Amino acid sequence: MVQKDYSNYLLRGNSNEMKILNVYRSRVRNDIAIFSKLDTFRVLLYKVNSIKENNLSNFLKVEECNTKESSKISYRVINNDIPYKFTYASGNEPQATQILLKAEGDYVEKTFASDTLVVLNLCASRLSLNFSKETSVNDIFIEAKPKGLELKKMYLSLMFTRKKNQIFLTIFSNTKGDKKIPKNLYEEFY
Repeated sequence: MVQKDYSNYLLRGNSNEMKILNVYRSRVRNDIAIFSKLDTFRVLLYKVNSIKENNLSNFLKVEECNTKESSKISYRVINNDIPYKFTYASGNEPQATQILLKAEGDYVEKTFASDTLVVLNLCASRLSLNFSKETSVNDIFIEAKPKGLELKKMYLSLMFTRKKNQIFLTIFSNTKGDKKIPKNLYEEFY
């Protein structure tokens, strides 16, 4: 996906409010784009390849439990422009057979769910995403940035949208990650 594609996907009438901060490119993984909305919110966009069209409500499973990076896996870290540490497994992009989200924190609430859109609001210190039923590898691991020796909590809104065999993960946070995200923010982007 090139910057123009990201802009078309996200801006939808908000072009004066949004600006691209960075696009992280890889030869073997999908790009990651980070946007700023009115210098108030940070928006991270990541495309997940899926084997087939699936009903997102059934394809996405959520567990509230402890989670960590998988051992013996190399991760690439993205730490700039966002108020949390976003890491993803090195190597070829997996074809998702499911999405298992594990969140360690205070709460995960489903704000909206349909065949093509699922929105979750959460307050957590860590969360992981696994794209395969066959392995226990966490393909994506997100962690709040530490405050002294403690791991602080982060408030995020995760929007999963399906377009044919592609699933887009959009993560919303405020610039510091320390305030709740409005439950209807996703409506501006979907």
